[in-house]
Amino acid sequence: MDRLERGTYYGGHDAAAVINAHPYKARGDVYATMVHRQIRDLSNNPVIRRGTICEPGLIDWLEKERRTSLKRDIHVIDREEIFAGTLDALELKTGIIHDVTVTTTRSNAWSSGVANYKCLQLQWYMGLVENAARCVTRNGLCIDEWSWPIADHAVLTVLYADTGTIDMIPVWKDDDLISNMRKECIDFHREHVQKKIPPHEMSENAVKIVYPKDNGEAMTEPDENFIDAAIQYSQARDMTNDWTETKKKCATVLRGYLKEKTKAQWDGDKPGSVSWKTSKGKTVIDHEAMARDLADKMNLGYSELCERYKVEKPGARVLRVTLKKNKTEEKK
Repeated sequence: MDRLERGTYYGGHDAAAVINAHPYKARGDVYATMVHRQIRDLSNNPVIRRGTICEPGLIDWLEKERRTSLKRDIHVIDREEIFAGTLDALELKTGIIHDVTVTTTRSNAWSSGVANYKCLQLQWYMGLVENAARCVTRNGLCIDEWSWPIADHAVLTVLYADTGTIDMIPVWKDDDLISNMRKECIDFHREHVQKKIPPHEMSENAVKIVYPKDNGEAMTEPDENFIDAAIQYSQARDMTNDWTETKKKCATVLRGYLKEKTKAQWDGDKPGSVSWKTSKGKTVIDHEAMARDLADKMNLGYSELCERYKVEKPGARVLRVTLKKNKTEEKK
């Protein structure tokens, strides 16, 4: 199964990203894949290339090790769709799911033990297999026809590329965690993917996909949903402006009452407090003064030094909504 096909469902890495527990993937990346059908090109990523090269050999080693030591056959099913996910390997007799990965002892995600996102990935797989088994029985099929027993743990096999050592780590099933991840993914799908509303957590790559560079063309016949969203946006903006102005006026009144006082507090039906105190100072760097000192030491003018270190940054797209008033409103 290619990577684009995997973007049609929530896999283990997607579930970890949705609950903000993935070190390399954000919720926005999941959204970009689901809605815009685009996945980051990681073919030039050295970590991805290392895994692509090493993991097939690691699965071969795992097959031989389990068959020799435990007399258990392993069925390698990577790239074979298992309901809503793909598994690296599965023990036929015990139903234990296996996942293999290649990392280094210096990796930040693995510095304090097993990477959390890998454990979450295996939890997701265990939940999927159990849910599929329940589906079989619910549809009136005999559980004997379900060939994979429901195991209480999975096994993560890790090859540390910098030391050559291999660890086989059991990951015990956590039903509460699986249930929570499932709920989070359902909510994410309903609130963002189905409504096509991007989440706040966006990687730089996802931003480029979700908010592509404009081409200068105009949309001349937007549909009703677009127009409704523009009207609601305008109304929300006007309300925000009104509340901001009210907030400023009230702040002026409160400061006039407090004067040198630090705080006011009261009891009654609506108890509360207002404070107006000086925040702790902080040390900042005067970059302009630093640049002028460097310019003197480098025998350059200040403007020449600024020119040397000038960096061009692309402009950001700004959303502006303008609604024309009709003749009735203009007369009022």
